[in-house]
Amino acid sequence: MSDRPEALRFDLTIPAPQHDRVIQGAVFWTDGRPAQGAQVVLQDPRWPWQISMNLTTTDKGGRFTAHALDGTRYRLHAGIPGRDPVSAEPVSIEPGMTALDLNLVLTRKGYTPLEGIGKGLEDWRKGLGLR
Repeated sequence: MSDRPEALRFDLTIPAPQHDRVIQGAVFWTDGRPAQGAQVVLQDPRWPWQISMNLTTTDKGGRFTAHALDGTRYRLHAGIPGRDPVSAEPVSIEPGMTALDLNLVLTRKGYTPLEGIGKGLEDWRKGLGLR
């Protein structure tokens, strides 16, 4: 840069547009009953501490519908937070255009979205040299 006015040119490559992808399914208790009120979270594994943007809750039949981008990888969590939190095993969602219909069972103690947030923040802080 100089003290004189000048023009700078930047060539930016814009990625291909992504499109809507429907991810739906149902969440169940281990005895087969639908898990009404379970939270379903789509998490971008590149930024696991930022999950609040794509959250839905199951209906009385345990069903959910979420919308994602077809060119992005996700990790899907389903669980019920609270005093005795429980979750299904997280599911990796690879990029693709096909709609998904998943069945998840609440078998795991703890609330996996919070585990991802904590680990993601810890990794981010380490990357910045913070403790």
